[in-house]
Amino acid sequence: MNSYKGKLLFLLSLFFISFIICFPVRELNNVMQKNNISDQQITDNQAFLNTFSGEWKTADAANKLTFSEHKQIITISFPTENRKVNASVSSQQPARKRWLLSPMNSEETQYSVILLSDDELSFQMSTTKPNAEGTSKPEHFYSIK
Repeated sequence: MNSYKGKLLFLLSLFFISFIICFPVRELNNVMQKNNISDQQITDNQAFLNTFSGEWKTADAANKLTFSEHKQIITISFPTENRKVNASVSSQQPARKRWLLSPMNSEETQYSVILLSDDELSFQMSTTKPNAEGTSKPEHFYSIK
């Protein structure tokens, strides 16, 4: 009987030791995957800022936009609304020069930015809320140099 309990105790301790050894490896893999995604977002944000960084205004100068960087995150400033949004590139279509930006603090809004020419872009806001319609009319902005 003691032999049976000893073997059972040995197998049980072997199981727990292997579990403890394997668990941190999985956690480390998850952290590495998150860093890879984060590194990709940083690269996408930088590519976006290389194209759109600066001030933009509508033809009648009624609306303005500013794209800038703060700690590798895109900051969209809406001076006419006295509002700033921290966003990150969620999707891009380089062939169409189209970028989708998602705010960092909300999953309910998305911004579409399309480069029409070197000094003109189309900006559109939409909601991603279920059962809600909310796509703004695209506005054309021109670079302020």
